Amino acid sequence: MPLTASQKRYLRGFAHALNPVVRVGQRGVTPAVLNELDGALEHHELVKVKLGEADRDARDAAIEALGAGCGAELVQAVGHVACFYRANAHDSQFALPGSANAAKSGMPAKPVDAGTPAKSAAPRKSAAPAKSAGSRKSAASAKRTAPRKSAPPTKYAAPRKSARPAKSARREKSAKR
Repeated sequence: MPLTASQKRYLRGFAHALNPVVRVGQRGVTPAVLNELDGALEHHELVKVKLGEADRDARDAAIEALGAGCGAELVQAVGHVACFYRANAHDSQFALPGSANAAKSGMPAKPVDAGTPAKSAAPRKSAAPAKSAGSRKSAASAKRTAPRKSAPPTKYAAPRKSARPAKSARREKSAKR
């Protein structure tokens, strides 16, 4: 069953953080590479593959051979990297949007981040403090004009030497003349 565009987009979001698990070298797609990719797909479901082919047509042919050899769907191919997906029959890690798998598992279509607040229908109240009638400066401009904190002196910083002598030394020199 081919993946829909929304399912591919969903899987690309997960594939972004992955590192290549399988690397195709100079010899191209061999039975050993297909066995390795098959095992990786069985374990991970979503796999990134790095291709060593310099020629674009040869890369495209290798991607087709990898997908056909393992029964995997191509999620994305960018440059020398391709992402493949093959669902596990017994235990799927991904609840693809628009599939029966997502409805059965009760999982949301996209993972929910615990750190972000849920959207509510009630309007948000402004967190900015109320301005006094006589003040024209906003909180943002007051923040911009606040003095910057300087970095603490480091233990290994050499004392600053000036090319010119201090004013007091110059005055003494001129007074002696």
